[in-house]
Formats: sequence, C-alpha cells, structure tokens
Amino acid sequence: MSLSRIVSSVLLSGLAIACQGTKLDIDSEQGIVINQKPTVSFTSPNNNQIFALGEQVNISVSASDADGQVTQVEFIANNQSLLLDLEAPFELSKSDFILGEHQIEVIATDDKGASSNAFVVIKINDLTNAAPSISFNSPANNSQFTFAEPIRFSVDAIDLDGSISQVEFFVNNQSVSIDTASPYEYVNNQLSLGDHEITAVALDDKGATQEAKLSISIDGGTSNDLASPDALYFLSPEPYAELTLFWSDNTEDETGFVIERKFENSDWQSVATTTANATEHQLTNFDRSDTSYFRVKAIRNTQESPASEMLKVVGTSDTLEVYPEVAGIRAPQMVTVNGITFPEIQYQTPADPTQGHATRISTYFSAEVRTSASNNAMTPLNSPVYETRPQLRNFLAQDDPKHSGGHRPYGYGLYGPNSSKSGSSMHSKHWTNIDASEEVIVTIDLLSSGSLPSTIDINDLEIHPAPVSVTKLNDSSFEVTLPGATDYTRHYRIAVNRKAWSGHASTSNRGNIIIEAPLYVFINPVHIAPASAPSNEIKEFNNGELVAFGAGIHLPNPTYQFLGDAAGKGNSTVREMYIPGDAYLHYGFLFKNNNYALKVWGRGLYSDEMYNLYYLYSDNDDGYLWTDDSRTPWASHQAIGGNPWKVEQSWDTHVWLMGNYHDEPSIFAGLTNIGARMGVMVRDGHAHLINHKDVGYGGGTYQDGSKGSKTYYRGNLLINDDDITYIHEDYLMEFNTSYVMHNGPSFQFGWEFNGVKASPTKVKNHTIWSSDRLFQSFWKNHGVFDSRLRLGALNQHNGGIFENMEFWGKESVIWNLRIWDEETSGGPSVSILGDKTFKNINIRQASYNKENLCTERNQALGQESYIRFFHFDNLVIEGDKLDHIDDGNHFVYNQSCKPIPASDTSEISSGVLLHTFTFFSLPDPIAEPASGTAPIGDAILVQAENDKFVQPDASLPVSLSPAVANQDQATEGFLVTDAGDGYIALRAFNGYYLKADPMRYGYLYTVPDIARGDEDSQSISDDAKFIWVDLGNDDFALWSKSMGLYVRMETNSGPEMPLYAASDTVGANETFTVTGTTTPPVFASIVNQTVEAETFSDSFGAKLANSDAVGYIKNNTWVSFDLNLTNIATDIEANFSLVGGSVKAGAVITILADDVVIGSVTTPVFGPQELPVILTLGSISDISTLKLEFGHSTETGFLLDIDKFTLKYQTTAN
Repeated sequence: MSLSRIVSSVLLSGLAIACQGTKLDIDSEQGIVINQKPTVSFTSPNNNQIFALGEQVNISVSASDADGQVTQVEFIANNQSLLLDLEAPFELSKSDFILGEHQIEVIATDDKGASSNAFVVIKINDLTNAAPSISFNSPANNSQFTFAEPIRFSVDAIDLDGSISQVEFFVNNQSVSIDTASPYEYVNNQLSLGDHEITAVALDDKGATQEAKLSISIDGGTSNDLASPDALYFLSPEPYAELTLFWSDNTEDETGFVIERKFENSDWQSVATTTANATEHQLTNFDRSDTSYFRVKAIRNTQESPASEMLKVVGTSDTLEVYPEVAGIRAPQMVTVNGITFPEIQYQTPADPTQGHATRISTYFSAEVRTSASNNAMTPLNSPVYETRPQLRNFLAQDDPKHSGGHRPYGYGLYGPNSSKSGSSMHSKHWTNIDASEEVIVTIDLLSSGSLPSTIDINDLEIHPAPVSVTKLNDSSFEVTLPGATDYTRHYRIAVNRKAWSGHASTSNRGNIIIEAPLYVFINPVHIAPASAPSNEIKEFNNGELVAFGAGIHLPNPTYQFLGDAAGKGNSTVREMYIPGDAYLHYGFLFKNNNYALKVWGRGLYSDEMYNLYYLYSDNDDGYLWTDDSRTPWASHQAIGGNPWKVEQSWDTHVWLMGNYHDEPSIFAGLTNIGARMGVMVRDGHAHLINHKDVGYGGGTYQDGSKGSKTYYRGNLLINDDDITYIHEDYLMEFNTSYVMHNGPSFQFGWEFNGVKASPTKVKNHTIWSSDRLFQSFWKNHGVFDSRLRLGALNQHNGGIFENMEFWGKESVIWNLRIWDEETSGGPSVSILGDKTFKNINIRQASYNKENLCTERNQALGQESYIRFFHFDNLVIEGDKLDHIDDGNHFVYNQSCKPIPASDTSEISSGVLLHTFTFFSLPDPIAEPASGTAPIGDAILVQAENDKFVQPDASLPVSLSPAVANQDQATEGFLVTDAGDGYIALRAFNGYYLKADPMRYGYLYTVPDIARGDEDSQSISDDAKFIWVDLGNDDFALWSKSMGLYVRMETNSGPEMPLYAASDTVGANETFTVTGTTTPPVFASIVNQTVEAETFSDSFGAKLANSDAVGYIKNNTWVSFDLNLTNIATDIEANFSLVGGSVKAGAVITILADDVVIGSVTTPVFGPQELPVILTLGSISDISTLKLEFGHSTETGFLLDIDKFTLKYQTTAN
C-alpha cells in the first residue's frame, strides 16, 4: 500500500498512530503529520565519571534526525535547565558543580516537534580531602535477635585530616537517627520480624562521606498456634477523616494485635496496637490522601503471628488505579441451590460446557497501564480484560438456527454460529476498566488464544474517538495514549484488524460491517470507596444504611436487590451500596424508595444471565424455548422477579428506579452491565445514571414521565438491540457515548402521542460510535435519530436539543425521521414533528445512506403530516459546514423520499417545511441602534432585495403565517404602529402583529402558536417590537428587540425566502424597501369561548355523567347548547375534549348551527383525546343553538364522553 493510501486510511478512522520508530500524530486542522524522533547520545562525560571539586566538566552530545534536522538541545542538571543550544556542536562546560552526584539530561528536539532524551550521572569529590573511616563495633554482622528486644548499634568513626560532623543510621534505606557526638550509637526495639539491613554513614567537616553496613534478623519466636487474623475490611466514609479496620480473630490466647501500614515503595510501619480479642480498631485524624496498605498481626508477648492478607485503601490524591480480576472468574465453582446444580458463571452454551463460560477473562487481549508522566519509570499495572459472548438460556445446540434473528440471543446481528449458514462464528466483546485522572498509556497485547489472532496491522486499527496517539510496539502489541477522566468516564472502542477480521471467512455471515471482537477501554474518574468487605461476603455498616460487597461472585440476594419503603415492603434500611471492581453480581435491581434517596455504585459487574430475560416471547410460533427452568434456580424468573411489590418488568429491563422521591436524586453509578435486551429504566422519581456501561448484547435506558420522572445521565456507555432511549421525557444527557448494534435507534422520537408533546430532552457533549450493523440498508426502526410516529396517532411532538455531538464511522444511519402512514381508519388530522435543535454536530464520515427527513399522507382519510422548525446550527460533515439542506447532497426529503420498505404503497408528501429549517448560527446580540423616522399609521408595502414583496403567507401549512419574500405582487401590507419607547410594530392584515421568535432562531411570523402555549392575542408583545433603521431612498432595516439582531431574508431556507431576525450587521439581505402604501382592513376581534359540556340545554339519549361531563352517548343520540353567538366574521376553530375510557375510535360528531350542518369530526383512536375541527359557516354570522349529533358505523354501545369544547373565531369590529 502506498503512503498516500495509508494516510488516507488513517484519516478516515481519525487515528493518531506511531509505528515502530515512526510517530503519526493527529492534528484536528492539518490531519496526520508523519515524523521520526531524533536520536541523541553523550560523547562526554562517561556515566559515573568522577571529577574533582571545581574541575571543569565538558559535556558534549551527538544529535541527529533521520527525516529532518535537530533544532535544539537542552542541557539539564538535577532537573534544572542549564542551557538551550540551538545549533551544533551541542556542548556545555561547567565547573561549579557542588560535591555529590549529579544527573545530567539532554533533550534533543527536531523541526517537527518530536524529541528524545539521554542521561548520565557524574560524581564530584573533594580530592584534597580524605574521606573518613567508619566501622561497626556492635552488633556483629548477621546477628539474630528476638522480637521487641532492644538492639544497640555502635560505630567507630575517624577523620584523619579533619573532624566527624555526624553519623546517620539507616534501617532498610530509611533514615532513623543522626548522632553528632561520639560515641555514635542508635537503639531500636521496634524492628519487625524478618531480615534488616543497617547502614551507618559518616560525614566529615569538608563534606566527604563513608559508610558501613551490616545485616541482622528478628525471629520473634513465632508460635505455630498464633494464627493470622484474616477477613480484613474497612470503613472510611466521607470526609475520610477516620478509618476503622475490621478483622477476624483466629487465636484464643493472643495478648493483642499490631496494625501495620505501608505506602507505595515504603516499608511496613506499626500504627496501632490493640488489646486481646479485638476485632476492630479506629484510626482517628486519619489522612487518606495517599493510597496505603494495611495488615494485622496477632501478638503474644514477644511473639507475633504471620501477617494477615494485605488490604488496600485508595487515597484521595491517587491518579491511577485498577482493580484485580474477579476472584474465581477463571474457574467458576459448581453450586447447588434448591436441588439445581449450576456454575457460578453460566456456560455460553448450557448444553455444551466445553464452549466455556459466557463471561470470562479475555481470550483476545491483555492490558497494562501506566501514567504518561512516569516516563516509563513506573511498573505498569495489569488491568483485567473481560470477554462476554451471547449467552444461551436453554439446552439447544450452540449452532441451532433458532438462536439467531430478532430479539433472540444472537440477535439481528447474527452474533453466533448457525448450522444452516456458513461463515457463522461466535462473536465476542471485550472491555477493561481503568480509573485515571491523568493521561495514561495503555499497552494492549493481542493473545494467541483468540479465534482471530494475527499480526496487528496498524493501518487497519480503528479507535473511536481518536486517542492522543497510538504506537505499534511489535506484531502483537501496541500502546494507546488516552486522556485522564475527572468528572465522567471516557469510552474508547478499539477495533483491531477492523477490515481483516470483519471480512474473514469465519465471519462472512455477518458481513464486513459488524466489528469483530471490539475492545472497550473505559477511563473512569478515580473513585474513593466508603467501605469494603471480605471476599465473597457482604458487610453492613451504620445499622445497615451502608452496604459493601466483597470481591468474588455473588448469587441473587433479594435483600440487596429490592430497595425501598413503598407500601412498607422491601429493604427500607439501605441508603447506599458499594460494589467494587472485582465483584460480579447476578442481580436485577428494583428501587421503590418514596421518602429518601438511594445510591448504588462502584466499579462492579452485574449480569442477568441467571434469569429469564425473554419471558415475553415464551409462546413464539416456532416453539423456541427462551429459557429452560432447570438451568438455574432463577431461570423462570424475571431479573426483578420475586420483588415484594410484585412489579413486572417491561421490555426485559433489569434495573428499575421506580421510587417517587424527588427532593434528591437516587444514583446508579459506575457499574458495568453484562446484559441482554434493555438496561436501566427510570419511572416516577428523580434519578442520576452516572458512568454506567453496557458491554453485553443489550442495554440502553428508558424513562416514563407519567408521574414526573426526571433523569440526569453523565459518562455512560449506552448500547442497544432496540431503542436506546425515547427523547420525549424530562432528562439531560452530558458526556455520554452510545451506539446501535443493529436494530433500533439511539434516540427514538416515539410512536404516537394524543395531544401536544413538548419534549424537555437535552443531549450535550455526546459521542456516537459507528453502528454495529449487519448490512448497509436500513428500515423503519433504524437510525441515531429515528421516528416511528404515525399519522392520526400523532398530534404534535415538539422540542429536543442536541448539542456538541460527534459521530464516528459511516455505518450509522443518523437521521431517519419520518411520519408514517400506518392507519386504516380515522378522520382528518394533522401530525407535526418539530422544534428540534442540532447544534455543533460533527459527523466525521458521511453515512453509507442519505439522511432521511420524510412525511407521508393519507388523502382518503384526510390525514397530513409535517416536519417543521429544525435548526441545524453548525452541522459539519467530513469537515464541510452545511449552509443549506442540499449542501453536499447528504439529505433526502419530500419528493426525493422513498417508501420503506420499497413495496410500501404509502404516499410521500411534501411536508418538510424548508422555510422553517435553519442552517446558520446566531451571532451575539448587538446594541440597540438609533431609531429612524418610521411611517407611523401607514399601511406599507415592503419589498426585499430579491424584488419580491414581503407579506404573511397563510398558504404555508402549520407555519403560523410567516413573513416571506415570495410574492410578485403585493396583496397585503403592514400597518406601522407606534409601540412606545422608540419601537414600532407591524400589524399584518390578518390582525396579528409580526413577531420574531427567540425559540426558533428569530423566525418572523404572525399567527400565535396556540399549541405551544402562546396567548391568542392581537396586542403588542416584546417579540413584536422593532427599531426602524433608516437607510435612505425608502430603504430601511428592522432591529428586533427580542433577538437583539437585524431582520434578514434567509436565502438558505428553501425557495419561500422566509424572514429571520438573525443578523448582527446590515447588508443586502437585511435591506427592505417601502414601495408604497395601501388601505388596511377593518380589524376584527378574537373570541375564545369555552363551553362546559354539562351546560347543555337539551338532549336525546345523552345525559349528565359524573356531574361535569356529557355521557351515555350512543348511536343517533344528540345534545344541544343555547349559545347566542353574533357578528361572527370567520369560520370557527373548535376543539372537543373527550374523556373517560368509553371513547371509541371511529365515533362521528356532526355539528349543526340552527339545524344547518357546519362540520363533522371522527375520533381517530381509542381513549381520552383532544379532537380539533374547523366549522365552516359560509354566510352564517349568528348562531342561536349549536347541536352535536353522534354516530358510529358499527358500534352500538357507548361511544364517548365530552368534558368541554372550545370555540375560536373573529367578530366584526364595533
């Protein structure tokens, strides 16, 4: 492959790569810069060379660069810069080094910024001064002592040409005493059992030193019956000022216990001694800044037991931590519960244990991590890499075809073997959790045990999002440099040999898009555990309010699965549960906390494998047995089965937060979900989902806002085999990552709404990985943003803000938004999807497929649909910013849409209202300009720079009669009105004032948006106030008070040329001309009248229901109202509020004015609903009696109940 091809390939995946001496760094503006590091070495002095005090030390280096030139060499001594030499020869002479050792470092930097370094050590001695002599008098070398025995260390020290200044004593290289006068002695009775090295260093008056060493051992008389304490654990909650250690006492006649503590690279030190029979001890005034280790020994007089196991307590200033692997995961034990014997971790194929466990230590990858700042000085930490595969829940063969497709274990992505399909292999996923608050280097090794091992191809390595850099070390390993995490988890997906493995013969049934053996690297914020528990145990603290899990595998335990106080059931004591990274829980969780907040968190793993997660499908037509009850004691249960509230899960969700406590959030944080189907569901309450990861073959999250749920998401990895989440509930997402495995969208806009839905959803700083799709084509339920909203069933779906989102890979379908015609009955309706903002959207690679914005219609039923008010604010695709919808030919809309599937006969409509679409960013508001002389009282005709006249266009559907520059002839003008304080208002001939909408990027419109909640008023609001700016020659500009910007004709929002208040300067498109005046109409006043249904004056069959509604309505019944409406100047906009459970679809209401039919409307769906209709009056201007007649083509029972209806119309002015 040519270099250009290599660079192109790397650019597409966004990688920063370095290959064995060649470093490829990513620059977001310039792309990839290929550069080899310079080389540098010392020519003088030699390492460990000795110089006399005051002697000149000549330092010279050789530096070169294979693909450029060395631009500088920096000389550093003892971490202090001495010289920056900018040209060869690179050398330095220095004669003022003080006595002692000095480390000399040189750093060579080339013309592209790469650097290398080299080190030497020199020694400066006072050659005119003879070093002193020193020797031990006592004890003898290799002497043995018993524990706690006082030991006197005595030395002779002589200086022949001066005097001795001091003798310093060291124990195991740690300074313990300084003696400045003869006899030079040190006494110690606290040395621990074992061997110790003692060093004495004499210093003379001129700075020369000499040392003597000896070794001793402490045997202590350890007794065979003095058993070690064990089962250590701790409690140290915030603010971490205390730490309580707990242990098990395994000795009968000890006299006490010694507690020892050590830090990284230090020796054990005794910190406390307890009395006999103690099993806990509290350290007060505890400093938890640094990570430390504890152990406990039993003592009997001078004897002590072997030390207990070591207990690690992570410090608050720690910047890098990893957890040990889950104890027992390499060889899960067989256990028997309720007569069923099963493995602690389920076999991937229960019928064939030789296929291994579904979750295990990775057979593909191992990982080590170190900090970047350590410069290779630290020993890398092993970070366990886990692997999971689709888990079968019955005893069919691994390759049985019934496992594949749909929501089966192998899913839509065909993730497992199939005896009827060649190229069907077992898929796997791999992950590792690292806590790091600073930049780290992760070394990945490719293991030979994987089913697709091969030499690593650095040009076929895909990492999303882009790392800081990548370096190939050899054919089977590479390093990835990743930034640290402080407030949220960073997620990286690594695809090794992306194309080679996806195109391998053994994976051909899945095609070449699905990523084989993806590796997820999670960089988490360093977390501080409040407590711990011994392995395979669970400990309670503070009377059960705090619970900590120990390492190991934990079987289901209802006591800690079902938390809350609802109805007096469940575990109402727990407030916080901590699960460490080496714990594996077979748990589903259900919270029903109505009076307090809960927190469940840590780094642990939890799995649904013991349960039946597919119970909804147990009666499938092909007889597939979703779970065999003999597999585990819980195989017939839901993941939350057996809960005391008898709640049944929906969508196979196995974590439900259902408490209705709102004052504080309940928190579910940091855990890793090895689950199928759905993940975390929030209903009713206030919840935070933080740093949670889905790594199995399902996941995602749902919210149910029926009782006011409110959810905050941060730092989560959300994946799915269906929808990840709906976007119409009250939640905020920040710094999350998501991707679709194959089926379903990331953000589902919904299926149906009866009424108007104003979505408060906000998604910010979000990363989308490329979809793990089976093939390039897509269908109804695919897309990052997807809509299954249906004609008739949908009224309005408004709202949703998506900001600072980054998309990786071309496999994803991003926008698949359509309103679908799937109805066969119902009456006329208008369905609207609108008011979505997509801001700062960076699509790294354009999708295989065009982005779809489509609407369908059903003319036979009179059903229309529209997409309006979509704001694309800084939409960038492959580096190009889109200025309009056709820019780059990325979008399909209106008549370019096609039915999905192709056989669909639905009619595509032109319901994407481009004049409401924006592709610009709003500038900052500007200062209010000086007001000019406006033609107050004139009805002016206005022309834009395109020579078209500006006026409201009522013909544009569901657009609120916007101001557009699209008329060849002026049929209407604007009445210029004094709005006070230097402002003017422009009254359109429909009676409403022209307004700039701050919620829609300054869109200029006239008719109020009643569905949004606008007041139906013809008064002058702030949105309707403008500054008239004179430009001369009948030209003018308008500055909007509500926007702080000038009005312009927007040329990138379709052919209608709509007006937006969105400019901070005045140019051609902001310039308008008064071409004349006209006569304004006589403005009518608006009447909004609500009629309570129970106020009817007469009826047949229908009668009062529940004292505030009209019910008992059947076929051929009627009800009438004496209204006495007069001077009606327009048709009437009516809306009927239908209530109760008796509302039938297909019920017809015929409306008569004084026995003349003026309209009819049909209920489109069952259940309570709002039913709008236009009543056409023709020449009718007065109505005495309004009559409602009811009917249905098939129903003979009750049809509906009416609570009230509203009438909106205009009357002629007095």
